Order: sequence, then C-alpha cells, then structure tokens
Amino acid sequence: MPRYLSLETEPFGKWKGIPIYLTTIIVAVMVAGLITCAFIEAEGSFDLRAAGFLVPRDGWANAITLWIHPLVARFSFFTPFAIFCFYWWSIGIETHLGRKALTQLLVLLITIPAAASTLIAYTLNVPDLLLGNFYIAAGMIVAFSTLYPNSLAFGFIPFKYVAVACVFCGSLMMVAEKRFLGLVGLWSACLAAMLFIKHALDRDFDDYVPFTTRVRNVFRRKPKLRVLPRPESRAESHAQSTAVDSEPEDPVMAEVDAILEKVARSGLQSLTPSEHARLQKAREELQRRDKH
Repeated sequence: MPRYLSLETEPFGKWKGIPIYLTTIIVAVMVAGLITCAFIEAEGSFDLRAAGFLVPRDGWANAITLWIHPLVARFSFFTPFAIFCFYWWSIGIETHLGRKALTQLLVLLITIPAAASTLIAYTLNVPDLLLGNFYIAAGMIVAFSTLYPNSLAFGFIPFKYVAVACVFCGSLMMVAEKRFLGLVGLWSACLAAMLFIKHALDRDFDDYVPFTTRVRNVFRRKPKLRVLPRPESRAESHAQSTAVDSEPEDPVMAEVDAILEKVARSGLQSLTPSEHARLQKAREELQRRDKH
C-alpha cells in the first residue's frame, strides 16, 4: 500500500518548530563527524586514513571501520553544498517511502561498494581504501532521480539529467586518478540505489508479487486445472447429436479460464482484489446453475 502520510513518513517530532526526521539526525551526525575530523587532523597525532575501510585487511577493526568511514572526511569549499544536497535528497526519499526504506538504502550504499571492493581486492590482490561519503552521495542522487525523475533542478533541468551528469563527472574523475576500484564502487552504489527505489515503488501496486514468491512459482509444480469444456461449434455438435444444438460461448466460463490460467502461471498471490472478486462471483454463478 502507498506509504504517503503514514507514520513512517512523519517526523519524530519538532524542535522550535523544526521537524526532526531521521535525515535530520543523520545530517547532524555527519556534521559532527566532519568537525571532529578537522580537530583531529589539526592536532596531527592520528592519521584519518586509519579510520578508513581498507581491503585486503582482516580483523574486527575493518568491520568497525566499515560503518565509521562514511563519517570521516575533510572540510572543503563545497562541503556546505554537499550537506545541503544530501539533506534534500534524503528528506525526499524519507517523506515518500518512509524511514525504514531510507535506512535500508543507506545500509546498501555502505555495504555494496565495500563488498565490490573486497571481492576485487581479494581476487586480484589490489588494495583499496574507502573513506568519506562519496559513494553514499552518488547513490542518493541516483535514488532521488529514480524516485522523482522529472522534478526540476534550478527550476528548468529535469533532475534525471543532473544525476547522469554527476555520475558521468564522478566516473571521469576516477579514471583520471586511475582509481578503477573506485569506479567499480561508484557504479555498484548507483546501480544498487536505482534497483532499490524501483523495487520500493513496485511494492505500492496491488498486483505486486514478491521476488521470493516468483522464484518459488518457477520451481513449483504446476497444478492440473480442469474446467468444463467450452460449447462446441454447431457443425461438430450436429455430427455428435442432431437433437442438441450448440450453445454460444459462455462469457462466465471464458472469464474463469483467463483467471485460472493466471493462477497456474503466477500463483494465487498474483491475483488482484478485483480478480479475486470476479472469481468468487463466477464460482457462485456456477453453483446456482448446478442447483437448477
């Protein structure tokens, strides 16, 4: 069912009239992480790269840095714009799909690039270091443009074109720096974000069939459904019995046949509420005919 105006999309509360969303808390943590990193780097006794996710590297330290490294970054001239954009994209997703969907998306944008880098690093023995929220920002702009493809940026540019331009520029930046593992992480994050939003939107439709159900239906033994035969043509009916003329095709049975074919192909869960109602109505009609 649609999640508009549900508890998932409402703020936790308000502080001095400002709505507090999950996005608000995440952005506050990101800003606190940036400020902390600035003081640590100024003090000079700790290398920020030690807080990054490094592959190949074993141990619990790497598991911890997997969730810490998005908060480790340096301030720059563009930092305020990056924070504003992240808040804009994230709040759009949260108020449309809900906090749970936003949390799932952020987890994907952290783990998918890390998994891709780990797989390549251990396969080709090429080290890689993940530091900062670059992949999260790239995934969020793709997620937002998938959710609102025709929304206008700056009042005249469809946002989907802005997302394409940003991903293209990011890819060229990776190629220029010869960070090919970073290129894999960028595209894996963007692909994961796009597929996740498409899946979340598909769940809002009444005829949505879960992926696990579709997989089970592929391997499930198809039932052998038997339906009363349709009336034969007048010529064939005359050849079998000259006393009984053929009847016109029963529209109720034709409707039942179509619904049963869909059940055999995709399972009972694939029927929409209206198809369930038509099937029940046809069943009652056949029962009345049998009584007469």
